[in-house]
Amino acid sequence: MTEHSNQPDPIDPRLTDAIDQWLDLNSVGVRPDQGSDEQIVEDMLSNLDHWEVPVAPDSLILSTLDRIDQYEEDQRTSMMFESRRRLPSLPITMPEVAAIAAMILMAISLGLPMLTRHRNDARRFACESNLATAGVAMGHYANDYNGVMPRGDARPGSAWWKVGKESDNNIQSNSANLYLLAREHYINPQSLSCPNNEDAPKDLTRDMHDWPEYNAVSYSYQNQYSKKAIKLNQNNQLAVLADKNPLFYADGKNLHHLADFEPNLPSMRHNRQGQNILLASGSVQWSRNPVVRGDNIWLVSGIDDYTGNEAPRSINDAFLVP
Repeated sequence: MTEHSNQPDPIDPRLTDAIDQWLDLNSVGVRPDQGSDEQIVEDMLSNLDHWEVPVAPDSLILSTLDRIDQYEEDQRTSMMFESRRRLPSLPITMPEVAAIAAMILMAISLGLPMLTRHRNDARRFACESNLATAGVAMGHYANDYNGVMPRGDARPGSAWWKVGKESDNNIQSNSANLYLLAREHYINPQSLSCPNNEDAPKDLTRDMHDWPEYNAVSYSYQNQYSKKAIKLNQNNQLAVLADKNPLFYADGKNLHHLADFEPNLPSMRHNRQGQNILLASGSVQWSRNPVVRGDNIWLVSGIDDYTGNEAPRSINDAFLVP
């Protein structure tokens, strides 16, 4: 079994050389009681126990802390400017700003009319679809009623413009004749409303006999107050339904004929650009003027003054009201 020696580890020669050099430089002599380098080092270090460390004044401490804070702030500022310098610069002058603004305004001025036109076109096509649906319903009605167009208790001389009013339980308005398609379940009443008619009711039902008032009517229907009922197949080019007639309006008590207006005035439903017209054949056409095969669909042939009791002159005379 190996015995461990109790002798201290020898001192590193490099430490001994360093002590000797320090003693030589500082002229420190060796006292008789200092018999070894270890003792010399111990005596040197013991002097540190008696060395009084001066206390730093408060002003020095505060000044040092301020310098540290200032240094950190300078570092942050430097990093911020450095990051900005790395970003691409976009110098813009006032003329350039004005040019950009002009381009934006131009885009808006061009874009809004296009959006409006597309919206109007969509409503026009929806209106065209309504008339096509009405044409199909009218054909079914005619098949069930010996070819006759929708016609209630129409009496020659009745006031075709008095929408929603009755006289001795007899419907007077020509629009009530058209409403028969809804009452007898040939068509949904909402299909008889033009998307561009802001006064069109949203709550039309099949139980109603007519629209509630003049402005609620979206489409003008072939006048049914002739002495003889008109059959749908008598003239397939006859206009039987179209956007609202613009030459008449009623204020509840009186009918007004806009005689001073151009008789070929387009309907107001589509910004006076034209009107959708349903023919007896079931086809729908878009026309910029209200003339079909030489016949003005807004007026009775040969009549200039209107009282509201007029009727077509013949089976070929279109007179769409109200």
